[in-house]
Amino acid sequence: AAPAPSSPAASSSSSPSPPPPPTFPLEVAHPDGSRATLAISPPPAPPASAAADTSPVSMRTERGGALGVVRLSAFTATARADTVAALSALAADRRVSELALDLRGNRGGLVSEGVAVASLFLPPGAVVTITEGASPSAERVLTAPTTSSPALAPPPPAARTLPLAVWVDGRTASAAEIVAGALRGNCRAPLLARAPGGRTYGKGLIQSVYSLGDGSGLVLTVGKYLTPGRGDIDGAGLAADEVAADLNAVFH
Repeated sequence: AAPAPSSPAASSSSSPSPPPPPTFPLEVAHPDGSRATLAISPPPAPPASAAADTSPVSMRTERGGALGVVRLSAFTATARADTVAALSALAADRRVSELALDLRGNRGGLVSEGVAVASLFLPPGAVVTITEGASPSAERVLTAPTTSSPALAPPPPAARTLPLAVWVDGRTASAAEIVAGALRGNCRAPLLARAPGGRTYGKGLIQSVYSLGDGSGLVLTVGKYLTPGRGDIDGAGLAADEVAADLNAVFH
């Protein structure tokens, strides 16, 4: 009888390991005049699934379910959509009769998303922010939309009717300050801080970045954002209206 064919030997070689990340030289000058060159590697990219699952918005209830709290950690491209989803879930809870927007630690992000989030709590046509440039002709007034877009989920009516308060701190900056200033400037919500003298960070500049031929860059300030009452956000920031250890002192 013919010998049975032998099975192919398993390959002893393992799959090739991924190439190491590229490194870039960075020359550092020390105070004593000496110089050193460091090799800098970019951090590994997060898995696509992890990026897809990350939302800047979370929600919870307090005060026995009467208070719905929406926390925004950043104004990413999904901030408006995620805020609408959170507000809709809270509005479905019949216990919720008050709302709080927590912007503590929010360093900003996309100004367009900040304007869109502020508009969820404001009546159509309300002024959200004013941009001021080098000349009067450069001024723009950004308002809450007066017409709804079929591509965007509308906010629940509770977003514009329930009592609202906004938490801020010294790390509330940029687009988050625009939102806080819009809600206070339209008498929609007071700004709350946990300590006396609490203020937001104070970053309200409009800046453009230009690449130069030698590989360097130029950051040029071309304007700034103002509150609806034309208050300057940049520098001093926004002072809190009330000091409260928790929201029990605000909602009675």
